[in-house]
Amino acid sequence: MKYRLIGIYQLVTGIFGVVLLLLFAANSLYEKQTYILPSFALGIILFGGTAFAGYLLMKQQGKYKKYSLWTQALQIVSFTYKGSQYLFSASAFIALIFNKGIHIHTQLEPIAYNIAKVPDVSFFEIKIYLLPVAIILLLVRNKKH
Repeated sequence: MKYRLIGIYQLVTGIFGVVLLLLFAANSLYEKQTYILPSFALGIILFGGTAFAGYLLMKQQGKYKKYSLWTQALQIVSFTYKGSQYLFSASAFIALIFNKGIHIHTQLEPIAYNIAKVPDVSFFEIKIYLLPVAIILLLVRNKKH
């Protein structure tokens, strides 16, 4: 049952991420901002992979657990360093943020994505998203009776 629930969550958030990226890309292309295309393509692959892993987990087909573990592992850490940012999470509800101290950040939106150059080159930040950590722990936990 837990695999089915986690699979549904991954499938829904993966599809949601693809749809949001498509809307963002359509707007960017309308404004003739073609520099975002590599980041857009990578985002489609990452969110599509999350949806695919969720589908496999729901159906318990193939290497369903392995794919789900990988997609969740890719979503745990986000960083911004020397003008570059890696931010990919379909579970961005709550995060620990390390920059000039440790902060807890909460938000209502689950989708967070940006893999690109950012304007502030001196900014350093690491985020650890807690929901992907919890999902990984649920996936690797074996029930003992």
